[in-house]
Amino acid sequence: MNYIVYLSHSSKDIYYEALYSIYSLAIRQDLRDVSFIIYTDDSTAFQKYLGHLQVHYETMTPEIMREWRGKHNFVHRAKVRTLQDVLTKYTGNFLFLDSDTYAQQNLAPIFNRIQAGELFMDRMEKHLDRSKIYKPLLNHTATIDGVPVTFTEEVEIWNTGAVGYTNAAAPLLEKSLALTDQLLDYYIRHIIEQFAISYTFQRDRRLNPLDAYVFHYWNVKEFRGYLRQIFEHPAAEDRQSLETIVRKIDPSVLLKQKLDWKYNGGIVRAIERMFGKKFALTPLKIEELLGA
Repeated sequence: MNYIVYLSHSSKDIYYEALYSIYSLAIRQDLRDVSFIIYTDDSTAFQKYLGHLQVHYETMTPEIMREWRGKHNFVHRAKVRTLQDVLTKYTGNFLFLDSDTYAQQNLAPIFNRIQAGELFMDRMEKHLDRSKIYKPLLNHTATIDGVPVTFTEEVEIWNTGAVGYTNAAAPLLEKSLALTDQLLDYYIRHIIEQFAISYTFQRDRRLNPLDAYVFHYWNVKEFRGYLRQIFEHPAAEDRQSLETIVRKIDPSVLLKQKLDWKYNGGIVRAIERMFGKKFALTPLKIEELLGA
């Protein structure tokens, strides 16, 4: 079985992101051979929109979240635990997606490759020696399975917005969690779990990028305003209307607009930004999107 996994909790904005992600896939492929697994603290936020799909809900209680965040209360540690936990309850091919992702192609070919044993992550961002935020980890020595390892400049940093794997990856994820905890004792930053998964996976085999199939719009938080309007509009109660909207609003296009605003406004834009002006999306007119 093919599974798409989300960790979506604590906020309507994050629920709406996950819903939009699911609908972006629904408009691109037949989902009869795909089941969704949603780790959430509010399954009712999803059920009214996803009744036509195969969905398993895994309840995230405050107690589970505290445990999964660990002694440093590190929220992204819960991602590693989610990747692990799903393997204890299901068997198949798994694609974990951050809520703020948008499917741009049919993912069936990716699941075929996952089944064949390939590992996937969102995309390779840079090498360790090219990253300021990861700089404290360069030449740092940790231990994996009791063996010292030193992080050299050749280490690849991959984004964990998408992770494709099977049950066979359980030992790698155990190492990823142990490395996450070890590094958090040394350096607490929001990207530590990303480094740990990247490192343990690439030590095992070649990683493959997913960014041609899935767009990760972590840097377009403005999109959340659109999502509130979409899912709180009466049209959202109709599946076909939702699919129409999802076809017409691609977050990758919005990112291009944001970057154009940021970098191509000349001296006027530079002054505006100096005084705190921020990028804003154009007003959303849902009735026009639906052709009303």
